[in-house]
Amino acid sequence: MEECIKCVLDKYCINNNDIKEGFLVIGAQPGNDIISNKINVPSMLWSAFCCYSKSEKRWLASAHWGPNIDGETYLQTKTLAELHSELSTVSSGFEVFPGTECPLDTTVTQFYQDLNDGNKECQCNPSSKT
Repeated sequence: MEECIKCVLDKYCINNNDIKEGFLVIGAQPGNDIISNKINVPSMLWSAFCCYSKSEKRWLASAHWGPNIDGETYLQTKTLAELHSELSTVSSGFEVFPGTECPLDTTVTQFYQDLNDGNKECQCNPSSKT
């Protein structure tokens, strides 16, 4: 996942001043396991990014999350709206990029095949949700 998102940021997150720019947020959801009576082990890890793409003439965004488990696990690319829903509770809402133009209902999966063809290090799964 990290390699793929880095490739998206490197290729598509070039702003109108030809500067590579993007916003990346990484977070953890507290779990029930405690180490040494003081360290909480997160139950879930998540990340989201957003950027303006001069080449696409629009804002791009996607999110990933999954359980905090050992081993490599493929994380499906999801929308920011799905992340907001996953992390919101009955008593409080969650918004990862409040007050921005980051799109809530799109992902960057349409770029995965192109990224994989151009760079074998990208490791983007083209069969991901669009």
